[in-house]
Amino acid sequence: MKKTHNLSVKNGTYKDQTGAEKGRWLNIGSIFERDDGTLSIKFDCMPIVEGGWNGWVNAFPYSPEDYQNRQPAQPQQRPPRTVSSPPRQNYNQPPPADDDIPF
Repeated sequence: MKKTHNLSVKNGTYKDQTGAEKGRWLNIGSIFERDDGTLSIKFDCMPIVEGGWNGWVNAFPYSPEDYQNRQPAQPQQRPPRTVSSPPRQNYNQPPPADDDIPF
């Protein structure tokens, strides 16, 4: 069996360094051709796409050369997250008598 195609779904967009909007693709599996010419599909994951997946999968020709000279993707810079904590409760005190929850 040999790998012939990558299976991908578009799961969003992003802006490149020039500001152009590009599609963000998720590789979800591969197509393999058996010795007798029949095809097999191997899914590595099922896509979770914002707004829901429409069921379409794109098959792109696989070429090992495409992956040999590939540079690793640079992680995107994200602003630091701020976490706000809820007010502390005093669990050593009994709940107020007008509490609606009986337990």
